[in-house]
Amino acid sequence: MPNALYGFAYTPKALATLKTFQPKLRRQIVNKIQALAADPTGPGSKKLQGVTDGDNPVHRARQGKHRILYSVRGAIIVILDIDHRKDVYRMNAAKAKDDNPRMKATDFDRIMGQALRVQPETAKKPKASAKKKTARKKKSAKK
Repeated sequence: MPNALYGFAYTPKALATLKTFQPKLRRQIVNKIQALAADPTGPGSKKLQGVTDGDNPVHRARQGKHRILYSVRGAIIVILDIDHRKDVYRMNAAKAKDDNPRMKATDFDRIMGQALRVQPETAKKPKASAKKKTARKKKSAKK
């Protein structure tokens, strides 16, 4: 959608990271973000494979050793994360969707046990009682 007007939105993480940069680097990154308004998916941006922000693909823009991760939601460019190139792809805001959204049975049992205040059943065999142990010892001693 070139030639369209885009607004900007920042995640709290992106804003917090932007505030930590030196003024010169901050100015360069802000200029790069503002340049995205002309064409957010044009040259200089790359669509990340397997990473989405809801239903929207996540794109990357480079500014020196830093990367700007963003998604385009209609007429709004959402800046998801800004960080050094070695750290930026470890973000939590835009992760690939899991094909199986179910939680593990053990996690479900633990959560429900806490909610209902019930001890979850374990799959381990119960330990032999003291009577059974002494009975085994007597049988082995007779042999």
